[in-house]
Amino acid sequence: VLQLVTALKVKTLRRWSFFMIHVFFLMVLFCHGITLVAGEKKTNVTMFPGDLYQAGTLSVTLNSITFSGDGEFLKLEPKKSREMMTRKMFDRRANFADLVLVEDDKPTIRGPIKMLEPIRSGNLRVTLTKFIIQDHGDGQRIGVNLTITRNGFTTFFFAMYAFMIVSLVCFIVITWNPQVRTARITPG
Repeated sequence: VLQLVTALKVKTLRRWSFFMIHVFFLMVLFCHGITLVAGEKKTNVTMFPGDLYQAGTLSVTLNSITFSGDGEFLKLEPKKSREMMTRKMFDRRANFADLVLVEDDKPTIRGPIKMLEPIRSGNLRVTLTKFIIQDHGDGQRIGVNLTITRNGFTTFFFAMYAFMIVSLVCFIVITWNPQVRTARITPG
């Protein structure tokens, strides 16, 4: 409120941009709060090839997994596994799962899901969080852990976040004042 009063009293671009930074920051905080209480989130959905996961009107089928390289680091404890998962040992583009998402009122979505590249459909987001390895009767098999989220505020949140960053950059540009400093030579 104080920023608004100041911006109304002293109508300069600098005051208004500073006020807008605060508005967008509050909107980002509001969106964080909304995402905590609204929507659905299911974490650690463990699937292996051929598995089907159902939640309400959504069904997720894992057809296959393409995992290249040595999976020995998957057997380590989580912290050590993350340390070992370097670009040399794990090429995220060469390791993916083939998923099929089906909802009652939407077209079927089929495609590869990679780490850091979730599948999105409207406000639904399916993210591959990690690959796992499990002993099976005839050896070991590799599976995935998924996080499934549904939230209508996601697009609004990212828009407010982008506006906040743009307002910060604008404020920096507006208030930039490079000072030229000259060295003083004192007779000595």
